[in-house]
Amino acid sequence: MSRVAAYLGPRAPMASLLEDGTYPLIRQAMESPDGFGLGWYPDDDEPSPLRLTSRLPPWAEPELLALARRTHTRCAIAGLRHLRPGERADLMGLQPFRHGPFLFHATGELHRFKESFERPMREALRDSSHTLLSGNSEGELLFVSWLDALAEREGGDAMADALEQLVERVTKIANQRGVLANMAVIVSDGRSLVTLRTSTHGSPPSLYTIVAESPDPVPERGRVVASEPTFSGSWSPLEPNSLTIFT
Repeated sequence: MSRVAAYLGPRAPMASLLEDGTYPLIRQAMESPDGFGLGWYPDDDEPSPLRLTSRLPPWAEPELLALARRTHTRCAIAGLRHLRPGERADLMGLQPFRHGPFLFHATGELHRFKESFERPMREALRDSSHTLLSGNSEGELLFVSWLDALAEREGGDAMADALEQLVERVTKIANQRGVLANMAVIVSDGRSLVTLRTSTHGSPPSLYTIVAESPDPVPERGRVVASEPTFSGSWSPLEPNSLTIFT
């Protein structure tokens, strides 16, 4: 299963998400070694984020780590990929995904994705949304389906509403086909983080959150959301079947 960590708060080095703390993503990459991605909002007047991806784990990319140590941001999402047996390693499926002002990362599984979910989810897209697909991963299809539901609206409430519509689409297909769907999603517009944990059966993938204090690896009052706690502290699990907006 892929791993993710997201940050929103005072200006901080991107490397704090990757390599600082007791269980940072760079250490988790020993268990999820099939590539990683970084998405962040630079300190300029542009609303769109930047994104870097690699098929290699972060500890095998010293130049990208050097960049992360010298790049500061107020909002970022970093993800690790763990391929399932038979899954193809291509750059298109690496997260977080980016479009316009948005970053999106999903973990979990749409069981029997190719047989059960891919075609009906693609058919539900508007033509303008379908052209945004560049690969065939379930993560990207979830992202474009969310953009399709967002319909060019903005703000945390609109992002949350689009996630609810995405859950409705996925759940309907899962129930019709009798298959499992579980996911944890983090989406950002640079001003907020919107999180979702849901599953049609059993417990969804984990997400934890914390507001940093001194001497945590990120600045005080910074919000971190992660699939696993990355440093010591009073982390709180996000509830199953919950949707939360952090601003």
